[in-house]
Amino acid sequence: SVCIMTRDGVCLSTNIFLPITAKPPHHVLYAKTPYDKLTLTDDCAVAEPNGWVCLAQDMRGRHASNGTFAFWRQSGNDTMDTMQWVLDQEWSTGNMATVGISACALAQYADIIGVTTFPADSALFNRYNALFQHMRTSQLFLGNAMGWHTVYQGT
Repeated sequence: SVCIMTRDGVCLSTNIFLPITAKPPHHVLYAKTPYDKLTLTDDCAVAEPNGWVCLAQDMRGRHASNGTFAFWRQSGNDTMDTMQWVLDQEWSTGNMATVGISACALAQYADIIGVTTFPADSALFNRYNALFQHMRTSQLFLGNAMGWHTVYQGT
């Protein structure tokens, strides 16, 4: 378990599962949850034998992570900071995939939507867009417009 520090000084508690049989560098499977990172252990148990590093992270303000949980409002920055941390690791190829269902999947989509809040020609857009070139996310299934009301709060 490690502490990945965010740009605003919050410690995101993250369990890292490193492959023991494959030599680095490794791709990374990234999952974060408001429900306790220990619930992600089974997901990581599948990734690790296949040569992937798995990061299981408690979201900001939940369980072992510091800060205040704000229903995904800080999620994008936290993922960007985690991605930057991954890119800085010697064992990392820099390629990440995300995994999650329900609230965990919403966290990943909230991150991607957050990048679009910057003008396309701004330095921040270019920085985050470059980071997202390393991330792959699959499909999200939600009913009753829950995803819309969660990601676009107040609209």
